[in-house]
Amino acid sequence: MRIKGKPVFLVFGPQYYKGPQWTEMFQGHDIAIYGVNGKYDFSTDGYAWPYPKGGNERMEQFYRESSPSRGFIGVAYPRFDDIYAEAKVHESWGSIPDNNGKTFVDTYRWALGAKSPIIQIATWNDWGEGTVIEPSVEYQYRDLETLQRFRRQSEPTFKYKPADLRLPVQLYQLRKKAKQGDRRKLDRASSLLTAGNSVEAAKLLR
Repeated sequence: MRIKGKPVFLVFGPQYYKGPQWTEMFQGHDIAIYGVNGKYDFSTDGYAWPYPKGGNERMEQFYRESSPSRGFIGVAYPRFDDIYAEAKVHESWGSIPDNNGKTFVDTYRWALGAKSPIIQIATWNDWGEGTVIEPSVEYQYRDLETLQRFRRQSEPTFKYKPADLRLPVQLYQLRKKAKQGDRRKLDRASSLLTAGNSVEAAKLLR
């Protein structure tokens, strides 16, 4: 992934270094640095992140204050519903309702409307904070299908369909009950999925 020809390097956990340390590390290099919601003094600009105690209003503020000329990273998220208080880790950070999928659609549209060069899905696999878009009992494939629709709007040649999202689970279920002779066929289907060939993989999984 590149912006204006330069590679993008994302760090999850920048708080383990202080501002002066980051400044020293990048001294002498022409690097644009983005801090969470622009709160770090050493950063060029910011990347958006869910703020459950501030609600979605914080997102509107972020996009108003971000500079398109310097660049920024937008965010989309489906909800925020953490387990920290229930698990006795610490107090809950707060919550942002799912609103029957509207939160994910709205936050994605805000990021698109702000002309963000990159949109993060935050955090797409964080079950502890309830921000996952992975398949779940509660929401099934809804959020992934929403993401497919947005992808298709920006890239009309995007070839994958909602049915393709179900293929990995089909493969898993078939593997659980497969006999020895079927395993090669399933291995082939797995290789096809890895290569992005969902059409041929689906034929083998029928």
